[in-house]
Amino acid sequence: MQTRFSRRAALFLLAAVLGGLTCACATSSKWTNQTVYARVGMKFESGRREVGWHMYSTNHIGLPKHIPAGTKFTVSDQHRNRIDLADEDGVLVQLEFVPRSHPGLSFDAWLERQLSTTPVELPGDLDSRERDAIAHGRYEIGMSRAALLLSIGYPPESLTPNQNDAKLTYQSKRYDKIAFQFDDRDRISAIRN
Repeated sequence: MQTRFSRRAALFLLAAVLGGLTCACATSSKWTNQTVYARVGMKFESGRREVGWHMYSTNHIGLPKHIPAGTKFTVSDQHRNRIDLADEDGVLVQLEFVPRSHPGLSFDAWLERQLSTTPVELPGDLDSRERDAIAHGRYEIGMSRAALLLSIGYPPESLTPNQNDAKLTYQSKRYDKIAFQFDDRDRISAIRN
């Protein structure tokens, strides 16, 4: 009985490992060695080990390093929930997907929302204040929803399940939240910590 259980457990474990390897290989082939561009602004913290900057998909907008929409990268590696990029200066950055922050999104869907394989241009209807805010990762009363998303990216779905709600809630740092209220013209009318 013990031997039979061990064989069954070993076969299950082997199938799980091989399935995981197959999934990882299939996922990595899509982005690896591609030139990509940031679709939205992203905030990063100092990285670990040899990585210059690190970002969780939770998108903590209070972090110090801002990478604006349109920034060009080369994908150096992709893992199950993480993608490694190098900017034009060779600085390494990591984007790490946190599934509990995005219960309605897969890692691939999240990457499609963050990155583009074609150069990203800002919409022509943005005013100069919005363009400046986007370039520096800032936000202010009066910005359009589109400009806010281009400036600081998307909020986690765990805090804002519908990106079209009248209020978008982000995490500023690990446990601090910040909410953006929109008026009937879809412009920021209030910012609450």
